[in-house]
Amino acid sequence: MDIDTIVMENQYIRITLSPKKQIENALANFKLKYNTLLDE
Repeated sequence: MDIDTIVMENQYIRITLSPKKQIENALANFKLKYNTLLDE
């Protein structure tokens, strides 16, 4: 797999995720970052 293919697939996944899923993922990422900050 070359990098172009990986990038294309990532963009496809991002586009096909429903808005609800996108929000859930964003929240999960935010919680991870927030918890990491609290631990420091």
